[in-house]
Amino acid sequence: MADIPKVRGLTDGRKTCPFCGGELKVVRYVDHLGHEGDAYSMCRSCKARTRRRRSAEEAVADWSMRHGGTRADFLERA
Repeated sequence: MADIPKVRGLTDGRKTCPFCGGELKVVRYVDHLGHEGDAYSMCRSCKARTRRRRSAEEAVADWSMRHGGTRADFLERA
């Protein structure tokens, strides 16, 4: 697994962890040949995380969605 660097802008404007206020970390799965795969967002402090998504952008959008948002709202942003 590999950390997604912040320089790509994926975590700009991110929300903090809803549980502890910790910082977001985006992790991408990498296969044995070095090909990047699914990604998920995780709190650096308490390790709360999202489900696996197909892209780092989707993982960050999933992390940023809070109670009150609907799945349709998420799909419109993706």
